[in-house]
Amino acid sequence: MMTLLLCLFIFSTLLLPQTLAQDTRIILVDNPQASFDGNWAHAQTDPSREGYGDDHMFSFSVADTPTATAIYRPEIQIAGKYDVEIFYPRRATQSSDAPWTISCKSGSMTVKVDQTVNAGQWFRIGTRLDFDAGNRGFVSIANNTSDAGKKLNGNSHVVADAVRFVLVEPEETFSGPSYALKLTIDGSGDVIVSPDQARYAPGSVVTLTPMAHDGFLFGGWTGSMDIYRMPLIITMTSDMKLTANFGPAGIGVIMDNSQAKFEGKWQTSDKARPGTRYGDYRFVSSVPGSPTAWAEFRPNLPKAGLYDVYIWYISGTNRASSVPCEIAFKTGKAQVSVDETVRGGQWVQLVVEKEFDQGEGSYVRIANNATPVPSVVVVDSVAFVYKGGPQSAGDVQAR
Repeated sequence: MMTLLLCLFIFSTLLLPQTLAQDTRIILVDNPQASFDGNWAHAQTDPSREGYGDDHMFSFSVADTPTATAIYRPEIQIAGKYDVEIFYPRRATQSSDAPWTISCKSGSMTVKVDQTVNAGQWFRIGTRLDFDAGNRGFVSIANNTSDAGKKLNGNSHVVADAVRFVLVEPEETFSGPSYALKLTIDGSGDVIVSPDQARYAPGSVVTLTPMAHDGFLFGGWTGSMDIYRMPLIITMTSDMKLTANFGPAGIGVIMDNSQAKFEGKWQTSDKARPGTRYGDYRFVSSVPGSPTAWAEFRPNLPKAGLYDVYIWYISGTNRASSVPCEIAFKTGKAQVSVDETVRGGQWVQLVVEKEFDQGEGSYVRIANNATPVPSVVVVDSVAFVYKGGPQSAGDVQAR
């Protein structure tokens, strides 16, 4: 008996370091640590459904555009290659093609998962994918599936419970002097980092391009730098901490001056200034009486409904204090005068909840018959932000 106990002790002791090593290579993100947007329902998990932990989340399936998303974002300590695995319990009405998206160092990929099978166990959806240290990578699930409307009460479900990241090959340690870029995200969006590395040699040039999710607008950078610039190009001379800020704005369209139509003697800024969007802006001298120059922003709106409209410009001491802006929408036109001597480098609202048709039938037109004369009229960007409106049949069904 003593011999048997001694053998068991030795055997378990030999296994212990390996087990602990395996545990340290696994990063688990359960649904309480995930970020959920849209209409998700919380459910307790009973043993017969074999869920991870004691609860899970589910959402009705919809077609085409998702109305609910969940993001599982790990805090990775060791850069390297990871397997990505998901966990979901059994439900009677699960989707047969739930879209799971993996965003890693090399880009994004979407995997359609049949959630009617492989429930109650860890199921691998990505193999040997490169992830940097930090929290730039993530896994998300959305509720837009092809089997929407085929099951219970006209809908199937997507189910989210947990995601884990399993390190299979650590990245080689960066040698020599280097600096770290700590990037965090406030709101709903992503940042494309090029080159995307865990550490950078002194003098490395890094480009950060923010990408807002549907329903959000990029609001600028905070941290080591407090600035609005898209993209942001930095030179690594020290460790840096930056936060990309995304604010809720609704579905809509942002147009830079490169996408507008210009008539008259407009000039393009020769260099970007703090607060400039996308690198440059246009400007023209003011004139009395009738305009001699105008800029027209004509968006291709994704859906009909109510929109707020904003303008972006760079303020200055030579700016016009009364710039005429005409906004054409479904039921008419609005005339707004903008004082460009103030509130530069931010979104300035022109109209609130005007009804617009889908497509390219609307516009914002900025003219140079401004006051005082002489002064300068500046045009940078215009945003059309969806606020709601008549629901389509698909929207009603999705709810």
